[in-house]
Amino acid sequence: MVAPATPGHYVLAVTIDDGHSTASDSADLFVSDPDDTTPPAVSISSPAIDARVTKPTPVFGEVDGDDVARWTLSLQDKATGALTPIANGDSAAGPGVLGTLDP
Repeated sequence: MVAPATPGHYVLAVTIDDGHSTASDSADLFVSDPDDTTPPAVSISSPAIDARVTKPTPVFGEVDGDDVARWTLSLQDKATGALTPIANGDSAAGPGVLGTLDP
């Protein structure tokens, strides 16, 4: 068995061949540091809660942590609860612009 020794993102890939045809597949894999017990932290500093957005507006904030595997910044419709992703990442980000709201 082989296992990554360093925390981070990896791609797990498999290929099979039966002599007549070949098939393959892959999946994302994140290996975390078992000694890191501090949860990631997130903050949004702008726009303010319930702000009226009428033009493209940057979202300022921070995603912080040593073991951030993936994050998504989404706009939630208050009436339906539906989430619309507007930005994402696979490591810590900011402080700074995380994404842009574009009504």
